Amino acid sequence: MKSVGNNSAEYIISNKYNVDISIAASMSPIKVEKDGIGEGIDYYNYLERFGIDLSLDRVRELLKIFGDPHRQFTTVLVGGTNGKGSVTTILSSLLSGSGCRCGSYLSPHILSLNERISIDGKQISMEDLDRGMLDIRDKSRYHNIPITQFEALTALAYIYFFRNRVNIAVMEVGMGGRFDATNVADPALSIITNVTLDHTEHLGNTVEAIADEKLGIIRKDSVTLLGPSPEQVGYGYIEEKTRELSSIRIVNGRDFSVKIMEDRGGYTSFDLEVQPGGNHPFTLRSIYGLRVQGARYQALNASVAAIAYQVLGHRDGFRVSDEHLRETLKGFSLTGRFQSITKTPHVILDCAHNPSGMAELSGALRSLIREKRETDSAKGLNYHRKINWVCSFMEDKDIAGMMREIFGVANNVFLSQLPLERSATVKDLTMKTAETLAEGGKQNGRLSRGNKKIRNYSVFSHPENAIRAALINTTGYDILVIAGSIYSLSTYIDLLKEYNILEKSSLTGSA
Repeated sequence: MKSVGNNSAEYIISNKYNVDISIAASMSPIKVEKDGIGEGIDYYNYLERFGIDLSLDRVRELLKIFGDPHRQFTTVLVGGTNGKGSVTTILSSLLSGSGCRCGSYLSPHILSLNERISIDGKQISMEDLDRGMLDIRDKSRYHNIPITQFEALTALAYIYFFRNRVNIAVMEVGMGGRFDATNVADPALSIITNVTLDHTEHLGNTVEAIADEKLGIIRKDSVTLLGPSPEQVGYGYIEEKTRELSSIRIVNGRDFSVKIMEDRGGYTSFDLEVQPGGNHPFTLRSIYGLRVQGARYQALNASVAAIAYQVLGHRDGFRVSDEHLRETLKGFSLTGRFQSITKTPHVILDCAHNPSGMAELSGALRSLIREKRETDSAKGLNYHRKINWVCSFMEDKDIAGMMREIFGVANNVFLSQLPLERSATVKDLTMKTAETLAEGGKQNGRLSRGNKKIRNYSVFSHPENAIRAALINTTGYDILVIAGSIYSLSTYIDLLKEYNILEKSSLTGSA
């Protein structure tokens, strides 16, 4: 056991691995290189201090100055809790490959700010992003419009898409929906991937309250697509509310369903089955033998994108190709979505950042470790494979809820504070671990959850020490998972490169 100096001196860190963490207190934060190249990006970074202020008035006023670019092309809004980025990316790829000039807007980014805005798969250049942000700065100041960081970037996306003549833009909604900056557009199609508990401090403490906010992207005379929910809690309420809000609905479980054929951890095979006689004007068809890289949840996301692809093809008159769908899904890869970045050891990155997302990830890991052990057994081998987990969290998340899922599958857990203002601190992580242990029941210093026991856990004040401890205790036969916060992935990717687990040139943001 070792205490940490400076501001964390009063907190005791469980250090089972005898890693020297005494340098953590004096260590300066990991350098996070600025994405920008000039005044425009400086202005974007400056806006972070104004935080979150949910409203549509400011961004509407700003976009009016630019000629209302968000009204000049077809818009799809992708809302919900989990899976939004995957659905947005898959659908954008399908549309671009069908002859549409398609803009895509994602949030947040993982490696580089310009990941968020792209056209036909090509990211906005940092030069264009800088110039566009500078233009927004000058006009918002001249007209006295005090916008937030997310509003500025969303406005820039709409302006950039218009100036570059897109036919359609697929926009990932941010935290909520009703007052999200993306919602200034009138979407031709509103997609709700699923609704679970997240961002409760801003959206409400129940699934129903959160649904009220997220369903605010729906328009009465537009199409609404409701995806499969991993949790049935509140789903009846959500289905009922969409019926009130939208006259044209396509609903999972009623109009289409996903049948998982094979879940091998690294990929999932599935059938998309369409029920005939749906209460909508579209000719949808079943598609069998689809396959997507990643876990089971990615098949659910892919099914929503596939239905949206068919709806938009019917609406806008482009040809929907089953073969194009198959090839797009087969080649689909998105940073941090059950992403295997090395094989020895098997390192997996994932964006899961709430209990429902963590439950899906944990299920995928169970499938993967079972597959590896079955293969070992068939060969007469016994490698005693482990799942080691490195995680950091934002302080406003349901940390205890996520840790319950992590503790249910991991053998060893390495928790760390991040050098970010919103990060859960050493104190937070220590307290939440203690709460979870108390809830699960402590036996010989281990968390008991069914027949599963956490053999070790440690809390660190710096991610470099967490990743070092994890690597020391990970063999080439083990699985090392890095998940807990989207905002942590870039830090851990950089550290893996420093330790030569990853090539320096791999997983970089590109302009």
